[in-house]
Amino acid sequence: VLCTDKTGTLTENRMVLVEVVLPGAREAEERWQLVEAGPAPAWAARVVGVTSLASRQDGLDPMDKAAWEAVDRAGAPTVGRAVREYPFGSPLPV
Repeated sequence: VLCTDKTGTLTENRMVLVEVVLPGAREAEERWQLVEAGPAPAWAARVVGVTSLASRQDGLDPMDKAAWEAVDRAGAPTVGRAVREYPFGSPLPV
């Protein structure tokens, strides 16, 4: 699940990925904030790495830029490859 707050997106044309949280997180070890010093835990790096599949590395969209900034900051490897792209609003094949 991706939660966004569009504050600053229109005025500054930028977004920032702030925190990665495991589903049902109750402990601090199940959360990683990008402002923290040091490398991301392996699970957070993998989650952030997956965002590269949904974002264009050379994209101009604020969300693309935020995703790739997070990949760099987390030291995350890109994971797999995108097989197909479905434009927003397109019906999914059955």
